[in-house]
Amino acid sequence: MPKLIDKYPGQQFDEKDFEILMKVIKLHPELELIAYATKQARAKLTYPIKSYRDLAALSNTKAKTLSFRGETINMKQVRMFIPKDFFPIESEDQFIIRMLIAFMIGHTSHQKEAELPNEALFDAPLNPKP
Repeated sequence: MPKLIDKYPGQQFDEKDFEILMKVIKLHPELELIAYATKQARAKLTYPIKSYRDLAALSNTKAKTLSFRGETINMKQVRMFIPKDFFPIESEDQFIIRMLIAFMIGHTSHQKEAELPNEALFDAPLNPKP
């Protein structure tokens, strides 16, 4: 297992620290899902990942969703939260970073949506007259 922190003597993680790292990752479910997606990418994809279509190969169902421990991501969400200009994804490191950014975009989007007053969601008429 490669060292995660190389610059600072005595501050590296190694295989003995796996349990600690897993405890920390499990505190943040998105990190665990990103780790799982990275594992799937290792098994199913080659770099560069050029498009959303390439990412669809990560799905583990016919419905083109990626599910892990009760969390599910569909291709609509992938397209919504992963900007087009993230492609191509050249490496695993870039994949991990861009997935983390995509989750942050998703959180920001959901947070702003939650902050809207309920009335704002229903202000527009369903069938506006021309």
